[in-house]
Amino acid sequence: MAQAVQNTYGVLKMIFDYFDQNFMAFMILLTLGAVMYVNKDIKIPASRLFMTGIFILLAVSLNDLMTEVTERLYESGREKPAIVLRTWADTICYTLRPCIIMIELFIVIPNKKYRLLCSLPAAVNGVIFGTALFGSGIAFRISDTNTFCSGPLHLSIYLTQILYVTLLLCFSIISFKKNNRRKSLMLVTIFIQAVLAAVREFYDLPPSMTNAVTALCMLNYYIYLFMIERQTIADSLIQKELDLTKSELTVLRNQIQPHFIYNVLTMIRSLTRTDTERAVTAINNFSKYLKTHIKAIQSEDMIPFEDELKNVSVYVELAQTDYPGKIELIYDLKENGFYIPALSLEPIIENAIQHGISRQGGRITVSTMSENGETVIRITDNGTAKKEMTQKVSERLGVGLDNTRKRLSKQCGGKMDVNVTDSGCTVTIRIPETRRG
Repeated sequence: MAQAVQNTYGVLKMIFDYFDQNFMAFMILLTLGAVMYVNKDIKIPASRLFMTGIFILLAVSLNDLMTEVTERLYESGREKPAIVLRTWADTICYTLRPCIIMIELFIVIPNKKYRLLCSLPAAVNGVIFGTALFGSGIAFRISDTNTFCSGPLHLSIYLTQILYVTLLLCFSIISFKKNNRRKSLMLVTIFIQAVLAAVREFYDLPPSMTNAVTALCMLNYYIYLFMIERQTIADSLIQKELDLTKSELTVLRNQIQPHFIYNVLTMIRSLTRTDTERAVTAINNFSKYLKTHIKAIQSEDMIPFEDELKNVSVYVELAQTDYPGKIELIYDLKENGFYIPALSLEPIIENAIQHGISRQGGRITVSTMSENGETVIRITDNGTAKKEMTQKVSERLGVGLDNTRKRLSKQCGGKMDVNVTDSGCTVTIRIPETRRG
């Protein structure tokens, strides 16, 4: 009975020592497993390979337990079974250990042909350590006292691991070179950790904690891939948002384009019935209008404010053909070195002429200034055709003004306000100075 209790105590102590020696490795692997589970919805490259790596590391860690088992067998007088079992355990351990880093390398080398090539160092290392099963001591041997003795080719395990870590560092940087290079610091950290662990194990410096460092390298690499994947997702969302914004802007520009052309063609058609000479002048001005505006209409970028003023001048010249009253355009520019979306002012000027000063003629003033960190553009008219329009301000704004407001918001964070009174109308555009260029 006492012997059975003692044996049970010995087995429990052996298991406790095993968990104690690998406590940090198990805690890190537990953390890695939890992180993988939490982020299972994010498609981290080759997550199954990480699971394979975890199982291989757990298998490698069992070598510590097998060492304890063989020592107890040896002490109980079963020397030969103890030596055979330890030879097998150490062979399996040193064969599998480089495979952990090799699997991480497979994550960034999806091509099966290159994977086969990269598996050769691990295969050669396995062959070298496998010779111990046939009594060769070129890699290692277990002495008659159940002691591990290194052979001349024992270095292959360390050289293979360092080679794999170096390849992992290089291929990872190449594969993810489009991402933030600062993230590569984690790869350098993994390289340093692996090399230091290999050096400590080679010189048998306690505590080497090789399994714990290997688990830490796996966790670090998973975090690295997670950051890369999150950055990729963020970049993809930003690009989709930009594409959507460009599509919306294209729709807005396409809405403005027929709006202008329809009005002008209607005017020219009317003139051909009443005044052919003015109709010819209008056609010439329209040709000039198209030449000036077609590039602005198609542009996705903002244009200099001076170019937009030229667009306005061409439009007013064209509009003057159909309006008997004089249209006076006044500039009061205290700021002009900035950019705005193409055709931002022209729809405002058009509405001022058609719905403001109308056919009686009038004055339109364009002024710019800097105010509270914003570039302010004001277009004011002194039109009298306002009373009937104040009841339906939304109709007065029209398609052109509505689109202008949307494009200002999307392209430069600008805002547009309209204030209609009995004495005229003022349209105010505000563009943040940080977004105006």
